[in-house]
Amino acid sequence: MDESVFYKENCVEETQREVVLDKDSGKTWLIRPMSFLEAEEIRKSVGADSERYESLLLARSVTEPDLKNVALQQQCHTVGEEETLLALLSAGQYETLKEAVEVFNS
Repeated sequence: MDESVFYKENCVEETQREVVLDKDSGKTWLIRPMSFLEAEEIRKSVGADSERYESLLLARSVTEPDLKNVALQQQCHTVGEEETLLALLSAGQYETLKEAVEVFNS
C-alpha cells in the first residue's frame, strides 16, 4: 500500500462548513472541524463535566459569528465564547449545531 495517500498534503480537507440554525432568518453560521488532539485538550480542561465539554467543543468549532468578539459579548452581556454561544442559541438551535458539528467531525 502507498502510504503517501495519508500525507497531509495529499488529503483534501474541508476547512469550514455552513450551518443554517434558523431557516426563517436564513442566517448561516460557519463551523470548522476539530482535531482529536483539540477535543482531548478540551476534555482534560473540563474533567468529568460532560455538558461543559459539549458546549465548549461547540463554541470552539464555531468560526462565524466570532464568539470571541468583544462587541458581540457586550451585546449579549456575556463573557467568553462558551457563554456567548449559549446566549445566542435556542434549545433547538443548540441541538442543530451539535448535530452539524458531530457530522462534520465524523
